[in-house]
Amino acid sequence: LLLLWSGSNFFAALSYALGLIFGHPPGVRSRLLALVTPFLLGLGLILLALLGLALGFLARFLPQGLQGLLGPLEELVPLSTAFLLFLLTYALLRGAGRLRALPPLAAGAGVATLLFEGIRLGLPRLLPRSQYELLYGPLAGFVLALLGLYLILLALLVGAVAARVLEEAREAG
Repeated sequence: LLLLWSGSNFFAALSYALGLIFGHPPGVRSRLLALVTPFLLGLGLILLALLGLALGFLARFLPQGLQGLLGPLEELVPLSTAFLLFLLTYALLRGAGRLRALPPLAAGAGVATLLFEGIRLGLPRLLPRSQYELLYGPLAGFVLALLGLYLILLALLVGAVAARVLEEAREAG
């Protein structure tokens, strides 16, 4: 119950921050959208990780000639899918009905995607397995997943701020 309560406070704070960044007036609709969207983004990123595992598994069983083709695809598909997930998240939160709002949102999604890739590749190297397993025991995977989720949602906020700053600079210039 304590974890659920503290988790709901984290998502409420995230919802409030995203509402401030994208200029939504406080209301039930914008609050629900900001609460549900990061959850859906997290679910999409989990499915993206499973897609990467599936591509890696398939690459082992392909003939040598086709493995050379799948190598770049194995890197580009998850990266472009993460970019599209962040872009869709920002478009939903921003209400990008106008086409001119898309370039700043795409730039923010690019920033968030690069941060996501840095977290995905850097977190396992930053924390050697034996250190956190020794400290947390069986809960080590759960603690590491929570840390990763926190960092990814922080990347979501940084990308949103970048998109908003670029949008304001574009409107001013």
